[in-house]
Amino acid sequence: MAAPRLTGRDRPRPARRPQDVRAEPARDVAHRGRARLGKRTKLLVKRLQPGDVAVIDHEDIDRVAADDLVAAGVRCVLNAACSSSGRYPNSGPMILTDAGVHLVDVPDGNLFDALRDGHEVVVHAGRVYRDGELVAEGTVLDREAVHGAYEHARERIGAAIEAFAENTIAHIRDERELLAGRIELPELRTRFRDRPALVVVRGVDHQKDLRILRGTFAT
Repeated sequence: MAAPRLTGRDRPRPARRPQDVRAEPARDVAHRGRARLGKRTKLLVKRLQPGDVAVIDHEDIDRVAADDLVAAGVRCVLNAACSSSGRYPNSGPMILTDAGVHLVDVPDGNLFDALRDGHEVVVHAGRVYRDGELVAEGTVLDREAVHGAYEHARERIGAAIEAFAENTIAHIRDERELLAGRIELPELRTRFRDRPALVVVRGVDHQKDLRILRGTFAT
């Protein structure tokens, strides 16, 4: 089957900040770009260029990952996992679709076997083409679908909190030596004694916080 014809609307666009993005109506157009594969989204976004097709393996896409994908300027995301499993309300898919990103779940496909990094691909609806050949097919997640899934998951938040508490207790049991301070730390060349140190954890608005703190700590 031949790949769908493209229009000028599929040309790469410059990267945008998530806060500057406005929702765009869904369009039945094809998206062409180079596939960039990465099973760890936080590492993949560092090498994405505007117009790339991001191929990820990220169950329950979180807000931080979605913000990074939007900021990278991608117009299409193929996910080899379920973008929203329904176990808890995750806002990542809403952020992507509200920004006009074409999001396709291919959890039962073989994206990471069928594609290689840098392959030119065409995505039309839920179908993925390489060199005019259909290599995978998945489910398109539009704005209405992801907003509905989010609200449904919110209704089950009690079960999600219970599962989180049980998981936390299990980690405490497994990491009790770390909590008790009985763990061997690696030798470091940097001396931290009597020096202030800033520990940064990747999270919501962490980059904004770092910009505010710039100049407070000597490098």
